[in-house]
Amino acid sequence: MNVKLYDIVIKKFSKRTKYIDLVSIGNGEFYIEYKKHRQYIIENLKKAKLLEIKPEKEDAICLYEQVHNKYAELELLITKNDTNIGWAVVKFSVKRALAFLGWLMSAIISGFISSNVIPWNEMWKCVLSWFT
Repeated sequence: MNVKLYDIVIKKFSKRTKYIDLVSIGNGEFYIEYKKHRQYIIENLKKAKLLEIKPEKEDAICLYEQVHNKYAELELLITKNDTNIGWAVVKFSVKRALAFLGWLMSAIISGFISSNVIPWNEMWKCVLSWFT
């Protein structure tokens, strides 16, 4: 049950930081620790589920406890770096907004340039001559 609750926490974190560069948080230290904890959790959870089938379930229970402790450490790591993660989200949003504004400005400028380069008066005369 606790493993499922922690899994929800990890999924929420993954959804929140889907497009964020986690390497930029704490000079890459956060991402290294996060990956280490997460990999350990995944490997040992699979082992525990395989051991649960066998009659000796003590090893599985021990592994579940270790996984539970790692989940707690991972959640603590996420909570400790929460402000840095928030800044990374803001940084990503600002980059995205600036990219959109750059695209919009380039579209507007190219519209002005093309309207000054193309002789529209002569084109209209040509188009109107087709109908008269």
